[in-house]
Amino acid sequence: MSADKLFEELGYVKIIQDVIYDGFWEEYYNADMDKTISFNLTDKILDITDDEGWGITMQELKAINKKCEEIGWNE
Repeated sequence: MSADKLFEELGYVKIIQDVIYDGFWEEYYNADMDKTISFNLTDKILDITDDEGWGITMQELKAINKKCEEIGWNE
């Protein structure tokens, strides 16, 4: 199963950003949790915005790891 599908099952919507300041970003946003998981594809940076302090579930970690695998960050 793809990372996009895993994030979708967790209630995230994929947002593809154009070049913003320091790179090309792909983001996954969950409105119910007000949480964003962002991947800077240019600089290989993962950013998590979690204003409500939910933390990361094992399912989210699985989706993050899958995304890293798909974009070649685990090589």
